Amino acid sequence: MTVEKEQALLLLEKGVKQISEEERIVEKQTGGANHETEATIHELEGVKFEHDSQNLYKLQYNHMLNRMKKDLISLQLKSNDLTESLHSKNQIDKEESNKQRLAKEQKL
Repeated sequence: MTVEKEQALLLLEKGVKQISEEERIVEKQTGGANHETEATIHELEGVKFEHDSQNLYKLQYNHMLNRMKKDLISLQLKSNDLTESLHSKNQIDKEESNKQRLAKEQKL
């Protein structure tokens, strides 16, 4: 039995060598498809990395844009409040100036 097993093992080894030889021949004929596949996979990884980087940049950009919009609204509200306050104080100033002018005129 061991002789039979050794012969079977030798046949398998010959078969593996033959298949390896055929694979190498086919690779040469097809232009090294494995190298092209590996290059394509490497290129895909690069594209995925670039895509992820751009998505991160997009998220950062959108976050900054939203923050700037909120800041703009806040500053517009503050500007409106200050404008109203200025108008109110100008009105009070005019009224007080008129009172002082009338008081001076009455004294004269």
